[in-house]
Amino acid sequence: MPVQNFSYMLVFDAKIQEGHTLGQVKTRLAALFHVDEKSIDRLFQKPGTVIKKGLTQEQAITYKHAIENTGASCRIVSEKPGGTKKMQICPKCGFEQEAARPDCLRCGIMFARFHSQTETPQPSRLEPRQRRKGDDERLVGQARSDDDMDEEEEEDYTGPLSVEREGWWSLAGGAVITAIVMLIPFLNYIFSYLIVLVHELGHTVCHWLFGYPSIPAFDFVYGGGVAIHHSRQTILLVLLYLCFGYLFYLFRRNPFTVVILAVVAVGYSLAAFTSIHEIISLFMGHGFELIFAAIFLYRAISGSAIILAVERPLYGFLGMFIEFRDIHFAYRLMTSRDYRADYEAAKGGGHWMDFSRIAEEYLQVDLSVVAGFFLICCLIPPVVAFLAYRYRTSWMLIASKVLNPEPE
Repeated sequence: MPVQNFSYMLVFDAKIQEGHTLGQVKTRLAALFHVDEKSIDRLFQKPGTVIKKGLTQEQAITYKHAIENTGASCRIVSEKPGGTKKMQICPKCGFEQEAARPDCLRCGIMFARFHSQTETPQPSRLEPRQRRKGDDERLVGQARSDDDMDEEEEEDYTGPLSVEREGWWSLAGGAVITAIVMLIPFLNYIFSYLIVLVHELGHTVCHWLFGYPSIPAFDFVYGGGVAIHHSRQTILLVLLYLCFGYLFYLFRRNPFTVVILAVVAVGYSLAAFTSIHEIISLFMGHGFELIFAAIFLYRAISGSAIILAVERPLYGFLGMFIEFRDIHFAYRLMTSRDYRADYEAAKGGGHWMDFSRIAEEYLQVDLSVVAGFFLICCLIPPVVAFLAYRYRTSWMLIASKVLNPEPE
């Protein structure tokens, strides 16, 4: 029997989610669709309007998430051309997809595991009073919707996600764009200033966190960038500790979060009042580059918050461009004595560069040691991006527990 590619359409329900007002939702939808609010008014007057047709499963999910982020409600419907391919509906989230899949494309549950967990043995008629206390609750729970499932069930019925074909193609496309850009000196130079912006932003954020007012800027004398910071302001530290106090109060009924906050507060204090904070501020220029690389690669792999399909390979390019530039920089700094001499002579000489200061002023080690450590760090973002997607359900569940001020 021939296999056809099913397409999907997005149907607007003309409803809003709890916690949102109609005016807010209309404004966000108008901005999302680039239309005036009168057009959105007409959309709400016609429930069941098909917004877009001919979508793949991945595209349909992407558009649905974008619309739901505005506070509106919509659903995905299969167009089922010819009806030659068997479909199945996910018992957890209700998404319709090809029956050949062992897991749900939307929520990631394994169907076999879900059904094995939800199968409840029928109680014996001879012993009606000996049923377990939770049997009735489990029978009722089988009919509950995804919104009513508790956290324990979500943990049981979700598993690791596999990177879809579009994710791998996005990475491959990003690698091709990166190779082209790096082979053309002008493009390589232009895009290198993306790294400069991220680099100086890293210094600036760390300076503010440790009480030093700072602002990022381009260095028009020696090239690159510079984060201009002033002397420490005690008021900034006081404000930060007040934030810690507020968070402790907010999450006082969540012991797990309180422990995490305590560890963070102690670690911050140890760094803020020793030379450790200066090392962190110097390192996090390059450190922010790796953080942004991980974020870009994750968005390419997952398609998270993507509106247009072309965004995914572009995110793949941005992540890989930062990665390749940093790996090349770290390797040359670690292996080439001439390159280390050029690096230390930058900014007018005087060993003012970040890694030079870390190596000589604080750690008293050779510059190549710091470069080698950074090279190892450069290998982390791709791994983090992949694992963050593969175990997205698990870490999102943990995050929801950590960020819940009043857990059950």
